[in-house]
Amino acid sequence: AVPPPANHYAQQQQQQPPPQPVSSNPHRPQSAHTSYGAYPAMPAMTGQPAPAPYAAVPAPVQGGGYQYNNASYNTQNPPAGFQSYYDDYTLGGSLEFGTKLTENNTLKAALHGKYDRHKEHNAGAPYYTFEDTTYSLGLEDTHQFTSRFSVTAGASYDRRSVIEAVDTNTGAALGGKTFTALNPQIGFFYKLPEHGTFHATIAHKSRFPTIKDRYSYRLGAAIPNANLQPEHAIHYDIGYDGNLTKKLAIHASLFASTVDNTIQRVDNVTPGVFQLQNVGKSRNLGTELGFTYKPHDAIEFGTNYTYLDRKNISQPNVKLIDTPRHSLFSWADIRPIEWLSIIPSAEYNSSRWSLTTGQGVGAYALLNLKIAIRLPGQTTLSFGANNLCDRNYALTEGYYLAGRTLFANVQIKF
Repeated sequence: AVPPPANHYAQQQQQQPPPQPVSSNPHRPQSAHTSYGAYPAMPAMTGQPAPAPYAAVPAPVQGGGYQYNNASYNTQNPPAGFQSYYDDYTLGGSLEFGTKLTENNTLKAALHGKYDRHKEHNAGAPYYTFEDTTYSLGLEDTHQFTSRFSVTAGASYDRRSVIEAVDTNTGAALGGKTFTALNPQIGFFYKLPEHGTFHATIAHKSRFPTIKDRYSYRLGAAIPNANLQPEHAIHYDIGYDGNLTKKLAIHASLFASTVDNTIQRVDNVTPGVFQLQNVGKSRNLGTELGFTYKPHDAIEFGTNYTYLDRKNISQPNVKLIDTPRHSLFSWADIRPIEWLSIIPSAEYNSSRWSLTTGQGVGAYALLNLKIAIRLPGQTTLSFGANNLCDRNYALTEGYYLAGRTLFANVQIKF
């Protein structure tokens, strides 16, 4: 069986920092709309190198041997069953600098660099090597016009070069390409006395396709696309973060994005096989609302809701996948005694498209529970269960996720 398709659009959020939460409570989820390309929290203006990519996945190991994929589990049948050997590594670094030019003005600069290498071969086949280098140079300037009003502006220049790449079916060389992008952004911030901050931001962001995006056959489930181009988006965000009272904190935002060269999987380019393609222009609209409330030192709870409407403007018949229109997450942290925390949570996600041809998966709701015991010596023991009701649900049609799952953890701080 071929593996389930990845959420390719959500990969972009890995390159962006999460927004600032309205509570220090670790159980509050990160801002949901950031997952779909929203403007990152200021002052993180500089570009971020993409996460380490890879090109192929080896057959899973079970019981010391390779997994077989025929009905009797005793034979490896291509394209999904084979012995795969690979050698991956990533090297990189970051350099950041900041200085106050005046009492009210701060200038920052950052340089990021990363080298990705993937080397693979299947049993009886030649070695193939894939190499990328990624660099990002960013500048950011913040000017404090008054004690309450400030503006932060900046830009990054990002570059990814393909040093070496190969079509693993034909052996043809595919290297030599270079992707570049200039990403400016600006944010306006107004602080209310003893409360929160209003913000309005505009940002241009770019997503470079990874090694896996461009060259992987994904165990026979996909056709590579060496000509895949970078995705570019302009994000608009206006909102408020802060405390309404000493016990109540809220987060509210409205966001919109226009995306060019949208990178999207297109299903059934040949029967049962997909390909990542640039499907043209798309747009995202939505809102996010969240709050945390602490009525007592021993009780805190919160909720985060996201509405997201995505539309493929250039090719309406190609569905934009893997993103529900409605998402809700609620949690509570109850501390009946100083060393004990009882943390129930619930989440709801509405239906979503999982294939671009129009197949989807239904809505689902989950209940979870965690109990944390703080022991002497900065040690915490925690245990609990996810999906308490053993709900049968899926994010991709035909690939159901784990039912009731029990866990136990020990955390020791030094």
